[in-house]
Amino acid sequence: MHIVSAIIASWIGRIGLLLVLAGACVYAYGKFSELPARSALQTVEGTVSEAKQITRTRTRRGQSTGSTSIDFQITITRAAGLPVELTMPSQEITRDQVVSIINRPVRAEYDGDRDVYALSSGGRTIISYEDTVKKRSGALASIATFGTALFGLGLPLVLLGWPLGARKLRKRAAAMQAAAAPAPMAT
Repeated sequence: MHIVSAIIASWIGRIGLLLVLAGACVYAYGKFSELPARSALQTVEGTVSEAKQITRTRTRRGQSTGSTSIDFQITITRAAGLPVELTMPSQEITRDQVVSIINRPVRAEYDGDRDVYALSSGGRTIISYEDTVKKRSGALASIATFGTALFGLGLPLVLLGWPLGARKLRKRAAAMQAAAAPAPMAT
């Protein structure tokens, strides 16, 4: 009897396998996601022509979970060229700081997803690259920790589901063997 088929035969084992796989994926995402090097960032200089506050409320099955995230979106108009829209999470910049840069010249460094890593205006650093990387690295580390917790929850369920599934398979095999046996002859 194979171990995997025994684990899959029980519901506890299936749930454990799902938690182990999900935990491994979440851990890998948190551990192996790389933040861009400063030299890989794109730079734009211009005047902030517009700033918006974007509030996202997470919903599950049509109901609000109470979890919201606030991002700021700024539009930088370059001297020559199209305007560039960039986003910044509220953990890295305050509303007052965003308001203070409207109609002012800024220099922003951002990645391919248009997330700002560094922002300065008038020689004053508003968001430093080092602080941004430190905060985002911490967030990735907490994601990896969550993945480890999922893995740790799933492993005991897998270990519990293994003997339960093996027992279920043995009972099923015994029942099939009994059904396949010829009936005793009556005399």
